[in-house]
Amino acid sequence: MAERGYQNLNASVLKQISKALEHDSATDIEPVLRKVYTSYAKYPHRIGECQAKRQTDAEEHSLPLKRHRHPYPDALLPFASCIQPHLPLTEPHLLEQWPLSCSFPHSIIFPLSPVVRNLLKIADGYEPDLSSILLRSVLSSTPIWEDSSRAVVQTGEDVVKVAQHLDHDEHSVLQLVEKNLPSVPAPRALGLVTVGTTSFMFLTKIPGTTLETRWSSLSTEAKTNIRRVLDKYVHALRELDPPHGSPFGSPVGRRFCKDIRRDERVSPSSIYSESQFNDCLLDPPTSRAALNHKK
Repeated sequence: MAERGYQNLNASVLKQISKALEHDSATDIEPVLRKVYTSYAKYPHRIGECQAKRQTDAEEHSLPLKRHRHPYPDALLPFASCIQPHLPLTEPHLLEQWPLSCSFPHSIIFPLSPVVRNLLKIADGYEPDLSSILLRSVLSSTPIWEDSSRAVVQTGEDVVKVAQHLDHDEHSVLQLVEKNLPSVPAPRALGLVTVGTTSFMFLTKIPGTTLETRWSSLSTEAKTNIRRVLDKYVHALRELDPPHGSPFGSPVGRRFCKDIRRDERVSPSSIYSESQFNDCLLDPPTSRAALNHKK
């Protein structure tokens, strides 16, 4: 960011002047100032180049298909081999015209909303071929974000989050937010299906651009305003009172506690007291805490 670049530049200039005055506060610093003046003019241009490079990298990250040799996100590659051999991989939009060459077992974790069923053209009460129908739709749709193990694919006006080992509590939490805090602009959960070990969670799409692509170009005032808005939403979430006697952690779903300070770790069972919570933190399988600390 330009602001940070100038902070580092000015700190470097100050350091050079301070070093010149360190041994003699009455010394002539004209040579130092001349050197700084000569080199200073070069740095703003370099800062601008670095900022432009960061912006370009961020835009490329938000459009990951430009970097791929194949049209599918990594999270969907296990299913790409099911496309009939005569269908070119460079033309995934033709998938709707061809059947899949294999099928996968599926499980409906949360029922699909009428919007999703209509999108997939699934009749009420008919789901024997759901995995093939779902994969055909997702593989022929447009990925809008991805990393090495997850992807978000736009299907119609909504999106589907594709991931291995997705925490299914996310769907329940989004339903909780929709029910109790409808003013919070979070995506609305539309159903969740697993195909093999891959989860497909359907969500409404929030319009706009991501902070990841805009952050470097935002003013300090705009960033501060975003923080205030997020603070308001987080405060509203924390104001929700769980039923008396409820366990710590997620307010719905499995009701476990999750520790993500380093590697993600989930409590083996529900936690109901501070002492149980502390025991969970201090007694993981790989804990390095000394015994006297645990006591």
